[in-house]
Amino acid sequence: MPLPSKPYAVVVGVDHSEPSRGALFEALLIVCERPEAELHVVHVETIVQVMTFGGQPPGTLADPPLGPAFQRLQAFARHELAQFNHRQRKREAKPFTRLTVHVRRDAPAEEIAQLAVDLDADLVVVGARGATTVQRLTLGSVAHAVLALALCPVLLVRSKQSADSVSTIQPPCPRCVEVRLTSLGCELWCDQHRAQHGQRRSYEPSDRIHRTTSSVFRN
Repeated sequence: MPLPSKPYAVVVGVDHSEPSRGALFEALLIVCERPEAELHVVHVETIVQVMTFGGQPPGTLADPPLGPAFQRLQAFARHELAQFNHRQRKREAKPFTRLTVHVRRDAPAEEIAQLAVDLDADLVVVGARGATTVQRLTLGSVAHAVLALALCPVLLVRSKQSADSVSTIQPPCPRCVEVRLTSLGCELWCDQHRAQHGQRRSYEPSDRIHRTTSSVFRN
């Protein structure tokens, strides 16, 4: 008797922030399109080392229990899943139910990558942000470390709004956007930016494409 095929497994790392909400939403979109897929939501509690001088002898400080972190993650995942399934019902689509939560303790990137290996996951999803120095040192660094450590494909999810606050990335030129819309994509840039970025797309004319395609498939 052949063994049953392994379900498509996705691991998504969350830290209860808005970028991780976006990552969880994208992960739900992926798994709901695959039959028998499963989603594993993981939060990693970072160990903070405290050194005391005098008073308390070393080795007596115990790590706090993971129960509260697990309950918080469970509530977070349950809320996001309910929101997602409400959207699914409005679209007359099937709700998703195969979700498991995990809480681990240590370095976030290593634990997310390790959980993916432990579960033989097919994909890891993490949120990415980096608008400020503090953000680049937290979830941004974790996301890029997961990208380096994971043994399966990694999807980095960044919200569109985050780009507006990055000083080196400018918002799109509204005149260029209007040109692309009115020309149906034939022109990319407004008069101001055409000299800087180039003239137009190098697409073949549509009638030539049609003739070439027809000749290829002609009996």
